Amino acid sequence: GFAEREGKTAILFKTSKLSRKFQSADNANIEICWWMEQTSVQFRFSGEVKYEGFDEDRAKLWNSLNSAAKGQFFYDGPLDDSIHGEQFKKEEAAMQKCTLEGEEGPPENFALGVLFPTEVDYLNLQTLERRLYEADASVKEGWVLTQGFAPPVVSTVPPS
Repeated sequence: GFAEREGKTAILFKTSKLSRKFQSADNANIEICWWMEQTSVQFRFSGEVKYEGFDEDRAKLWNSLNSAAKGQFFYDGPLDDSIHGEQFKKEEAAMQKCTLEGEEGPPENFALGVLFPTEVDYLNLQTLERRLYEADASVKEGWVLTQGFAPPVVSTVPPS
């Protein structure tokens, strides 16, 4: 969801500390893309992410999740092979463990990400309208808008 944190608008999201995006991050800048299927609209939010210092928000988000969403944080099998054979049994065990332990609060690997956008890119794929908002503290509104139209994506087949 959206929230006001540190005097700025932030986007809150959940992730696992075991995920590649968390473990392989080489800097604090990320991008989140939201696609709205029915309207063919896409939003890309870019900016700095923080994972620490939001314990109250972390607990609140955890408590808002259903058992299935919580269960993924109790899975202890290999992450690269979680959809075949015996691994399904480990996934089922994770769901049972969640039922038993999940009410005690989030496990250690449950992370809350707080994204502070510095850029919002809006693209309407029905009309090709595009708006790019960039954070700029030197202007009264705090954001600079550039708008126009995105060129259509054209797929080509290489010559044979």
